[in-house]
Amino acid sequence: MKPTVLLAAALLALSGCYSRSNYSSNYGDVTFYWKFVDGGGGVHGNYLPGSTGCGDVVVDSVTVTFQGHTYSAVDAAGNASCVGPNGVPGLTVTNFLAGRYPFTVQGYRGNELVYQDGDTVDVVGGVNTQKDTSLAALSPQSIPLYFTLNGVQSCAGISGLNYAIADSSGAVVDFSQNPIPCDAASFGFLAAALPLGNYTLTHLQALSNGFSAFEVCDQPLSHTGVAHDFNLLPPVGGGCPR
Repeated sequence: MKPTVLLAAALLALSGCYSRSNYSSNYGDVTFYWKFVDGGGGVHGNYLPGSTGCGDVVVDSVTVTFQGHTYSAVDAAGNASCVGPNGVPGLTVTNFLAGRYPFTVQGYRGNELVYQDGDTVDVVGGVNTQKDTSLAALSPQSIPLYFTLNGVQSCAGISGLNYAIADSSGAVVDFSQNPIPCDAASFGFLAAALPLGNYTLTHLQALSNGFSAFEVCDQPLSHTGVAHDFNLLPPVGGGCPR
């Protein structure tokens, strides 16, 4: 049995899977759970706390659209989230007339819609129906890139980052026009939204005084809708070709 998640449609607290005698048998609830399937078929999450998949796919908020309303998963502080306040990737909508209804579950990376699933669910009077969903990666979408510097998360002495991405033909399809600030909170950034597929990260460089202090060159980049981590090392010889 999955833990019960935050109710998004009514002020009613639940403690677990249940049957209600104080509600009409004509009305029921639905608890939606979600995991993620990337563009390569990889599955992220298993509907339970501790294995939500949210970090793998860099989804920070999830909404459920049901019967003309959109409900957002919220954390314990009431902020939009990929999970409920008890860490469960799901939310509950309550007190709907028994019947079959369409729904859409959507995962966002900031304001960008990157994962989605939709189907129908049967509301059963007097009970909480559990509905498992698998959100599929949408194309195009941004590419989350994370980095370490010689194995360490640090921005010390780094003035910014440069990168470029090439497609399978070698044509550059995205690059940093100006150095990207080194974010000491995430040690990452989002590259441009590109169709899912195979690319090459031609270079990712951490700059100091205008020169590359750490870098990687010509790294395969399989863009399936998940995060990528790169360990940047001091340049060898002339560094990455530009």
